[in-house]
Amino acid sequence: MAPAITTISPAGFQAGTTTRLTIQGQNLANTPRIATPVAGVQQTVVEGSNATQLIVDVVVPADAATGYVPLNIV
Repeated sequence: MAPAITTISPAGFQAGTTTRLTIQGQNLANTPRIATPVAGVQQTVVEGSNATQLIVDVVVPADAATGYVPLNIV
């Protein structure tokens, strides 16, 4: 089954810093990865993540454009 997101916290990022993102949902296990159209995003899945909760440290480049962008789990 494909991953399904029910909640994301926090709702935004600050460019140039590390943000710990917590995603609640279903089928988030195995080797999950965040997919977003923002170039240069770095991510590290935090130990303890599982099929219903994915915790990821995300770094958005300091020069990234501001605004809303889609986020998917693949």
